[in-house]
Amino acid sequence: RKTTLAAWLRCLCLVDLSAKVQQSNCLGGLQRLSAEAGGEIASHSGAGTTNYSSNSQCYWQLDAPPGKRVVVRFTYMDLEPPNGIVTLYDGLTTSSIIIVVSAKDSVGYESPKFVSSANILTVHFYSSSQYARKGFRLEYNATVSANSSACGPVTFEDASNSSGTIVSHPGYDQHSLYATNMSCNWTLPSVSGKFYQLYIGSVSLGNGDCLSVNQGTPAAWKGGSLNVNLCGWKAVTDMTL
Repeated sequence: RKTTLAAWLRCLCLVDLSAKVQQSNCLGGLQRLSAEAGGEIASHSGAGTTNYSSNSQCYWQLDAPPGKRVVVRFTYMDLEPPNGIVTLYDGLTTSSIIIVVSAKDSVGYESPKFVSSANILTVHFYSSSQYARKGFRLEYNATVSANSSACGPVTFEDASNSSGTIVSHPGYDQHSLYATNMSCNWTLPSVSGKFYQLYIGSVSLGNGDCLSVNQGTPAAWKGGSLNVNLCGWKAVTDMTL
């Protein structure tokens, strides 16, 4: 049988479609998945188009290699709280909750990224016997953990030390995560007759982490947009008269 070019191209398309990201649906019980390989978790095979089954309960254990951390992000969410919820746990046990997620309306839903503190993150999906909806989808992968707990530097851009930047940790510009259990303090030099304006260029902090600014005199804030990412935070300083 002679194979035409059109038939060959159609075959290639079929192969490409079958090579999509692996999806693991709720099958009951526990599924153990490799975060390094990446993939997608879903409430059921028809997530986004059909309703999930009532009385569902599933766990997914996402494992990353030692030295890496697990990153997850919801790409679709349509659950009926409190009858359908997804809980992310930090590690193997259910004692450390990262977040409990439940949303009625998926229109305009935008999920932040959630990151484990070590190399394991557990996902739990529960649905009751009432109000089933179209479920959820969640992407997962592994990311490089911080190499050290060192704090980032203060870098001045001129000889008078009147402007510069502060980054949370080395590797910020390479999109690495900051380490756990960090405590950093930066003191900017006092210059007679001038005060500081502080612009927070981008910020992304884990649950329970915080950034505070303390000054002896009232602070002047320079406006700007807030860019959220997974790389800690970056502050830009500018000294004015």
